[in-house]
Amino acid sequence: MPDGRAPCSTRPCLLLAVFFSLDCGHQSQGDSAYPASSSVIEALQVETDPEICTITRFQWTVLYDGDDSAISSQVRYWNTFSEERTVQATKTETSDEGPVFTATLLGLAAGYTYDYEIVAQMDGQTIGTVQDQVSTCTSPSDFVQISVEDLASDSWKDGFLLSSFSNEPLIVFILDRGGHYVWWATEEDEEDNMAATTTLFSHDGSSVLYGLYRYSFASLRDEENTKHAKIVRRSLDGLSLEEYDAPHMHHDFTELPDGTLAWIAYDFRDYEGTMYFADQILERAVDGTISCVWSAWDTIEFGKYPYSVATGWTHANAMEYDADEDAYYLSLHTYNAIIKISRSSGEILWMLGDGSDDFILESDSVFHYQHGFVVLNGGESILLFDNGEVEDPLDPDDAPEDSGQASEFPESRALELSLDSNLKTATTAWEYYSDPPRFSFAFGDVLRFDSGNTLVNFGSAGQIDEVTMEGELVWRLNSYVGGPFAYFSFAEDLYNPAPTD
Repeated sequence: MPDGRAPCSTRPCLLLAVFFSLDCGHQSQGDSAYPASSSVIEALQVETDPEICTITRFQWTVLYDGDDSAISSQVRYWNTFSEERTVQATKTETSDEGPVFTATLLGLAAGYTYDYEIVAQMDGQTIGTVQDQVSTCTSPSDFVQISVEDLASDSWKDGFLLSSFSNEPLIVFILDRGGHYVWWATEEDEEDNMAATTTLFSHDGSSVLYGLYRYSFASLRDEENTKHAKIVRRSLDGLSLEEYDAPHMHHDFTELPDGTLAWIAYDFRDYEGTMYFADQILERAVDGTISCVWSAWDTIEFGKYPYSVATGWTHANAMEYDADEDAYYLSLHTYNAIIKISRSSGEILWMLGDGSDDFILESDSVFHYQHGFVVLNGGESILLFDNGEVEDPLDPDDAPEDSGQASEFPESRALELSLDSNLKTATTAWEYYSDPPRFSFAFGDVLRFDSGNTLVNFGSAGQIDEVTMEGELVWRLNSYVGGPFAYFSFAEDLYNPAPTD
């Protein structure tokens, strides 16, 4: 078909299996020392994953009856809207016929047809090829619809965006540049109050990590209910699944370079005969040991702001880890502030916002009810999502009725602050507002590319913009009704993500 769309339109397409016994384009070796009659590709099997029908697995045999140590193989694949990718195959065994290779294709868009070519080589010289097409099934019909406006040639060329929709169904997903679903995981939520607000590419590049926790107001009042949060690790190839208990987790977590998992957790304590909760940072070491590295109860005075039975009195909602300084950065929603915490001592090193004299903010640098942020330039600047000031951001009556902008609500923005620890100032280095304006009642996130362009995630407004440092919009993604974006991550390549989040 001209547009590359697959004829398969129903789910699941569980298995596309073809078995070949072919002379697959064998080429004469001329003066080569290698035998010219013993290398072909045979017994090709192609199957799609039963749960994620965009994951496609290949297995084949290269016929060769001698020493196969010099034989290698790869798969090239492409279609009309994606760049050509090449996957090096893995030699899994040597059969009586010759070496057996496997490869998994990732990043295929749901509902499209791709051309592929399998190449067998000896010492880098092609000895056989197979060419054909493979089709993926469409994504489930209840997934949120996505639209993309690609407005300039200097938007992100290739890569993948990882995020989640915490509605029904609860979906963790990866999109390509065209807004196509290329990977997903769905979670059953019988009580309709489960959230998966944070999604990460793992440090080793093999998996997606996401956290699951209950967010109903009733559960927040009950210490027992909040114990049952967890972090899920799903491999990108769809073959493995692990789950880790993350007691009292909410909003955000991160993975440290050594595999330690750290998360924001509720911290329930008795204060003058009444049970209240604030926030803490818990860590799970690789051996499963869980420990507390910081608590608001130990470092922040209780009672500055009114206590909420829904969110406690600090409402931490986003975190980052700096390996060079072994420090955490933590967003405190209620305080309109971001704090820096020593991981080793649990001491608050400084506070940005909330009238703190650690950094003096000019009027245009003041932010309200912020969510996602990233630390840039070795800690010399912070890029954050400033949701904007409303009378009570946690009151549903103060939220807009749709994902657009109502005149009585503020405009959310991306804000970059330059920090000067000597002068104790934080000044606006860059900002971006959507046109038309957008207000995000919840969520919101930011990401800076090496090119200097910025991805701005307008959270509950269901919009993601890529803009230049000059404020030019070069790419925009919108979800339809029912698709508020949670926090996001980005990877240029699903085979070696080198995550940016």
